[in-house]
Amino acid sequence: GAGTAAPVCIDSNGVAAPKRIFFADFETGPTWGVFNEVVGGNPCYTATGGAVNTTNAVYVSASHSLQVWANAARELKTNHLLGRYQLWPYGANNGTWTYELWARIDPATATTGQTGPEFSVQSTQRNRDGVFRTVIAGIQYVSNPWLNHTWNVWVAASPGSRQATWVPFGQQALRAGDWYRVSLEFSFSTLRYGRLTVSSGDLHWEVSLSQYIIAEEERGWLSEAVWLTAEAGSLWAECATQTTPYDNRLFYDDIALYSLPDKCGDGKLDPTEACDDGNTLDGDGCDKCRTETGWTCNTPPGNRTTCVRLPTSSALTTTPAAAATTSASATTTFTSTVTVATTAAAATTSSAGPGTTSSAGPGTTSSA
Repeated sequence: GAGTAAPVCIDSNGVAAPKRIFFADFETGPTWGVFNEVVGGNPCYTATGGAVNTTNAVYVSASHSLQVWANAARELKTNHLLGRYQLWPYGANNGTWTYELWARIDPATATTGQTGPEFSVQSTQRNRDGVFRTVIAGIQYVSNPWLNHTWNVWVAASPGSRQATWVPFGQQALRAGDWYRVSLEFSFSTLRYGRLTVSSGDLHWEVSLSQYIIAEEERGWLSEAVWLTAEAGSLWAECATQTTPYDNRLFYDDIALYSLPDKCGDGKLDPTEACDDGNTLDGDGCDKCRTETGWTCNTPPGNRTTCVRLPTSSALTTTPAAAATTSASATTTFTSTVTVATTAAAATTSSAGPGTTSSAGPGTTSSA
């Protein structure tokens, strides 16, 4: 099914439960588009080599899944491939959401894959000043076994920046051939991430990402939309000398987007909030649960946030964004509890690097 919205449920405490906004099990629609990203215009990226389609080869439920096959054409080039679906033809740069999916790395291409599972929710909206801004919540697993099975999150490049970059936050290997349920919580209202959860039969890995900030990017996209992506990337191919094609096939199933109750302003600090003083007004140090420039805020356990204006001579940047550091000291390392198939393939990686953006338009993120 597609676009199925479940009724809002109320629990025994009178609290609204998450509302399912979108669901796809790939038995019937929706059709996901294909986009081959040529990162930074680099000619070693193929613009046609990837394939996105439904398949009955493997699946979680029913009898089909979405196949995202980077460099399915087996060209002597690199391929960063996006399966993408336009959820709405207008932006939604607000609200608290959970993006959930099942993902499986194909064992046949496990030694020639660079990234995937990789996924994002992207919203572009025109503000009251006429400027189009894009907010992207994205997660990337570096499946190349020579790179320590790192997980990255898409965050603001610096405090207040209109650009974003990949930042590593942990290490947890995934086993090719197994299905994993992956769930990401985030808020476009507060520009904060919540929790990432990865689980399978023998793994439950939960990580708080609340210290990371979502950027309000200015990408030059001149139309509003909300896109969902499911992606895959092949190993870097030095196209001038490459003799062996690299491909990477990912399967995705039961993709869902949930709208969560917006808790900003209730006086209780939530993982997706930097502060909560009991309202959403500006001018008091905590504006829409984001610390305002020139203020410092404190939230005692079990109490609402209180904010104090700093002396005007102090040079202060917005507090939450300061936590989104890209330095090595901010990276948390987690011990892997799952093994992954080893490979004797060359440990080649993409030279595009994190944070390289594409000018192709909505529904694209950068590859690493």
